[in-house]
Amino acid sequence: MPLATLPVCGSSASETSPFPPGRIDVWSIVAGVCALIVAVIAVDRMVSVSRAQLAAPYDLASEGPQLASIEVIRSGLNPYSLEVFDDYPFVLTFYTPLFYYVVNAFAGQSPPVFAARVTSLTCMIAAGLFPILLSLRRSLITGALASAVFFLFWPVTINAAFAKIDPWPYCSA
Repeated sequence: MPLATLPVCGSSASETSPFPPGRIDVWSIVAGVCALIVAVIAVDRMVSVSRAQLAAPYDLASEGPQLASIEVIRSGLNPYSLEVFDDYPFVLTFYTPLFYYVVNAFAGQSPPVFAARVTSLTCMIAAGLFPILLSLRRSLITGALASAVFFLFWPVTINAAFAKIDPWPYCSA
């Protein structure tokens, strides 16, 4: 049977299936179980690392510049105005301020570090779940496996809940 006529894993096109009707596709079951195992490991790792990061009362890794930009916006100043650059403390905002405005809106009157970490974590999770959304019409197993593998990369896991702007572009891309 030509490869082009083989059904996509999980499809209902039984007329192109190389298996007799009513027979279980063993390889789809094996792939699904493997994807489930990888997904469980990825979720466990992501939850344990993110829980520790969200609870940390100190600067995790270069969160200071992000928090300083949030404080500038909180004080009512434009992060790119000369007042910010000419006065002490000097605050340099590297990126577009949308992330900082969103965090400031979520933080309310509380310290912005927790809101920034939750915003970053939410963006990273959204970016990681995107392959599942793309695969809904074809193979959910493939999308789940791609998402799980994304979350297993240590740079993704270790940077997921930092109060940094890095996950923001992953989510919006």
